[in-house]
Amino acid sequence: MFKLLKDSPLSLFATIMAIIIVFALAPVAIAGNSVLFSSKTGDIAFPISPPSKDGNTPGNLDNTVIGAATPRDGTFVNLSATKVTAGQIVSGSGTPTIASGACGTGTNGTITGTNQSGKITIGASATTACAVSFSATLAAAPNSCQLTPASTGAAAWGTTGAYISAITTGGFTVTGSALASTVYYFQCL
Repeated sequence: MFKLLKDSPLSLFATIMAIIIVFALAPVAIAGNSVLFSSKTGDIAFPISPPSKDGNTPGNLDNTVIGAATPRDGTFVNLSATKVTAGQIVSGSGTPTIASGACGTGTNGTITGTNQSGKITIGASATTACAVSFSATLAAAPNSCQLTPASTGAAAWGTTGAYISAITTGGFTVTGSALASTVYYFQCL
């Protein structure tokens, strides 16, 4: 072989040709593949192409048209008895009730909302339990129900100690040491 001199015309020519080849072939290599994983044995190419700017041609991911085999954004499957409003699922279930005289003996508590979520206002009389009945018996009991204090009396947890003591297909029970004149938001999922 022969040795190229640092400033020889042949060295300059070789450098220019290498640069031309790199710039000429780079767009071809980029258009068809993106490297997602690199290993000791080499790169693993993953074919990907973006959608056209005008939106008429979909993109491809591993030779599969994006959106062809999977639902597109905003498409819901098997979403029954509910509706979606502004990004939230709103229950279509009925309004729960509190039995007369419950949740504050003498001054009945009130409830608003749905079986899924709402607001419980417990009356002024002393009580330690408040049973909430769903509008109808559910096929399965909710996995959980959460309480959120909605008044200063409810927020004094050291005094009220309110918690959900039972969850069934028919409703749930709020229990605490001093629930009178408190307000809670609830959510059952």
